[in-house]
Amino acid sequence: MFSVYIRQAERSIDVEVGSTVLETALQDGIVYPHGCRAGNCGGCKSRLHSGEVELSPYSEFALSAEERSDGFILACRAVPWSDCEVSWCELDDVAVHPVLELSCVVKNIEKLTHDIVSLQLEVLNTDAFEFSPGQFVYVEFEGYPKREYSIASFTDNILEFYIRRIDGGTVTPFVWDYLMLGEKVRVGGPHGNMFLREQHDGPILAIAGGSGLSAIHPIVAAALRLRPEQSVRLYHGIRDEADIFRSEVFEQLRLEHQSFGYDPVLSESTGKTARKTGLLAQVLNQELPKSEAMDGKAYLAGPPPMVRSCRDVLVDKGFQSMNIHADPFFTEADRLD
Repeated sequence: MFSVYIRQAERSIDVEVGSTVLETALQDGIVYPHGCRAGNCGGCKSRLHSGEVELSPYSEFALSAEERSDGFILACRAVPWSDCEVSWCELDDVAVHPVLELSCVVKNIEKLTHDIVSLQLEVLNTDAFEFSPGQFVYVEFEGYPKREYSIASFTDNILEFYIRRIDGGTVTPFVWDYLMLGEKVRVGGPHGNMFLREQHDGPILAIAGGSGLSAIHPIVAAALRLRPEQSVRLYHGIRDEADIFRSEVFEQLRLEHQSFGYDPVLSESTGKTARKTGLLAQVLNQELPKSEAMDGKAYLAGPPPMVRSCRDVLVDKGFQSMNIHADPFFTEADRLD
């Protein structure tokens, strides 16, 4: 057993050999920031001030090699090998909202494309729910395992999500084919470290792949609402014209804000199109000058290969890792555990 001192809690916890800092802290009643608990989201990113820990496998999106060498760890993957002192990331790095358990009912289901649905849930709780644009919640349908879904919007007690059907999946085929209006749904959150940094007033580059727009949509909307003249550029990667959704929303934002740019990017275009074509990473590499990276922040969400390739381009263009905030949409088959 090792003693781990947590600065913000101003006390130590005794961590059994083989246990992680996060699971022990939560068992001891410490409200430690976290999200997926599986090394994928970065919500429990912390600084190791002293001591030694072993990190179980984790996603590079949650903790970069640069951050690891600078002394950062993921509390959910950190198994102490000596007495330690840690602190979770604060200020710009962590969104602190009460994590609530919400009782909801299905309000509306709208098919946006052949494989993406808009799911709207009405929140029945009286507790005030708050989240930072870009965060996710756990959604649990009766008889099915929990899944993480990014919040596309939250207005008048209605939570909205963009959910892609995964053939062979457990939950999304149920949502697509069998979920009925009025059914009860449990929601827990918010969680996640990929959210709008509201103090940042420089250029914003928003990059979404497919249903990753669910995380990016509220970031774009909130940024323009906070600073109508802020430079915001949205790239949305999809396969073909038929896969574009919510374009009317972003076209309207483009009319209202001269500083906003919106580009659907078609990776598998089957006919003539005025849209940009190719892989998102290729388009970014062609269009982004390195000068844009000086005071910019980038937000990315979508399939892990897309997020990885786009992140590599941004780093090559001069973005610092600390200014790239990513939420790769892992399926259960992808997930580290």
